[in-house]
Amino acid sequence: MVKRSCLALVVCAGAAAGQTNVGGPIVANTTWTPAGSPYIVATSIVIGGNSTLTIEAGVVVRLQQSTGIAVGSQAFGPGGLVVNGTAASPVRFTSNRPFATNPSDPAAKGDWNSIVFSDTAFDAVFDANNPELYLSGSKIEHAVIEFGGGGTVGGMIEIQNSTPYFRSLTVRDSARRGIVASLSSGQALRLIDSLVTQCGASNLAGGGVSISGGANHRIERCTFTACVGSNGGGLNIQNAAGIRVIDNVFQNNSGSTGGGMRTQTTANAIVSGNLFTENSASNSGGLSFNGAGAALSDNVYSDNAATSHNGGLGVSLAGSVLRETIVGNTATFDAGGGTISADVIGDLIVTGNTAGRDVGGIRSDRSGASISNCLVSGNAANSGRAGGMDIRGNNTTVEGCTITNNQSGANGGGLYSFATGTQIIASVIENNQAGASGGGVYFDRANWRAVETSIVGNSASNNGGGVFVAPNGTGGSLAGDQTAGTFNTIRGNSATTASALYYNVAFNANGSNDLNASFVCWGTDDLAAVQTMIFDFFDDSTKAIVGVFPLAPCPSICAPDMNGDGVVDADDFFIFLQFFASGDTRADFNGDGVIDADDFFAFLGAFAAGC
Repeated sequence: MVKRSCLALVVCAGAAAGQTNVGGPIVANTTWTPAGSPYIVATSIVIGGNSTLTIEAGVVVRLQQSTGIAVGSQAFGPGGLVVNGTAASPVRFTSNRPFATNPSDPAAKGDWNSIVFSDTAFDAVFDANNPELYLSGSKIEHAVIEFGGGGTVGGMIEIQNSTPYFRSLTVRDSARRGIVASLSSGQALRLIDSLVTQCGASNLAGGGVSISGGANHRIERCTFTACVGSNGGGLNIQNAAGIRVIDNVFQNNSGSTGGGMRTQTTANAIVSGNLFTENSASNSGGLSFNGAGAALSDNVYSDNAATSHNGGLGVSLAGSVLRETIVGNTATFDAGGGTISADVIGDLIVTGNTAGRDVGGIRSDRSGASISNCLVSGNAANSGRAGGMDIRGNNTTVEGCTITNNQSGANGGGLYSFATGTQIIASVIENNQAGASGGGVYFDRANWRAVETSIVGNSASNNGGGVFVAPNGTGGSLAGDQTAGTFNTIRGNSATTASALYYNVAFNANGSNDLNASFVCWGTDDLAAVQTMIFDFFDDSTKAIVGVFPLAPCPSICAPDMNGDGVVDADDFFIFLQFFASGDTRADFNGDGVIDADDFFAFLGAFAAGC
């Protein structure tokens, strides 16, 4: 009888002064105040009877092992939870372990179970004219929630077809997910200005937060750190339309796919202004994204790692990917920077990424993609192809991009195209290195074209310092437009064979496999000298012919401008030193066939004079 009376009243006298023991159903509006704090949840609580439990700022709620709080239930009816903490006096939900046993026995993950918002919990309501203004319903604001996630619960906070409002939370040290939500069509969850840390389990998706279903979720200005999950170490969202993930930080999270964040089947999403850094996964170390009609913009992916593919990000079926910064990511196998399957890709900065095998920078594998105004520099594919960029989608256009100082262990130091119809327009491909062939560009499929592009200062250990065209690369074109006066520039490249162009397409007597490379600037107006830069029919009669006549009138070449960028500066000085030390023929500055001190001093004189 005593126990039943205690449950009915909910609040019982505590054994220790200054605390309040609570448990059982709450069926009338109730407020927990600092005067009664701490509140010890001795047995689990159900909030029902169309009532609301309000918890004031500064209150501490300590939960015993295996207890939890259910907001609304089928047995007791609808209910609400309103937590009104402040920045100066947050509410705290924590473990009672140190107080129930031995003060030296620290609180631990899983000490208590969860706070559950059921489908009968009061939803948060916002002003119709000011959607940022909360009016009523369940909310938790300015609260610390820690050391829960015990038993077999889905997360320390569970949401079942309900939409509470969360703002300024610290959700930490959960044995399972921090927050898990299963929502119906049209239901929207808001998590704003919060920290989620040290949560999750390797067998559960979304170690920090996992959301399934619903629409128009908002995750804004939150930090997810040191969480672990099977998919989406920090955040996992699936089967939800119109999500907004804006201005968050994902750091040091881990998962199987999407170490920082993972989405699956999310239409019309906006992911913008986020930082993904130091996350890790088997695939897609920073972000794994799958969803139609999406817009990714202004995100930074830095120092993420994948033990297989896509060190920085893996994006599939997104509408546009714009102004992204992808720097310092690694993949043990391929795509150090990542793979982007998007219709429109623009204004990316892709630098300092590394793959153990293929694709140091980024791979694009969506047909018809437009890639524009990107900087791809200083990436490395250590033992494979595509140091900077890998094109896998047919009819892709690369326009206005700068691809420089990348290196591959095999083919395609700057760019590798394994797709039909690749077009490279008004781009700069300079100072890239290939461990095999195609220092600047490697074309491995048909109907490619380069227009008004500078391919300068690249090198290949084997063939085609500037460009290598594989046997399948028929129907290509390097031709300029003599009437318009526009042309490609292919000069200053080096390779064991064919410093400018190696054309490995089979000869056809009808000329259908010949390459039009007329009106190109090769760095000289001497046709015989140009032929020495090219490997084609004239070197091996089984190869097709490269037609180079007429030559384009190259702009005046400044001798000390070693990288051909139009500026004589320290970069040119160090490039010359490298050539000189290695005995490269480009260090024969006076053209006497000998590389010696005379060349060094001749270069110094020209360097000092400038152009």
